[in-house]
Amino acid sequence: MMSYGEFGRELNLGDNPRVWANKKVLDEIAAACRDDPKIQLDLTFLLRNAETMYPSFIDGKPSKPPTPAQMVRAGEMAQAIIDRFGPGTLNPY
Repeated sequence: MMSYGEFGRELNLGDNPRVWANKKVLDEIAAACRDDPKIQLDLTFLLRNAETMYPSFIDGKPSKPPTPAQMVRAGEMAQAIIDRFGPGTLNPY
């Protein structure tokens, strides 16, 4: 799992994640990934805030800081992504 800043630098999106990592963009990505028959998972859980180490939005709701329920949800979604795309990868949550 990468921070928003790491992801932005890796893909040359710029040094300011607020430009591209906003709720509108992330919600659209999440919906597109969930609706894609090849993915069917919310891949926005792959990105996390460098301070909280959790996604800044979990299921469309702010998580700065995440609630205990959001922490559990992040762990569940991360595990589903790992199981599907990277078996054996350590779940950071």
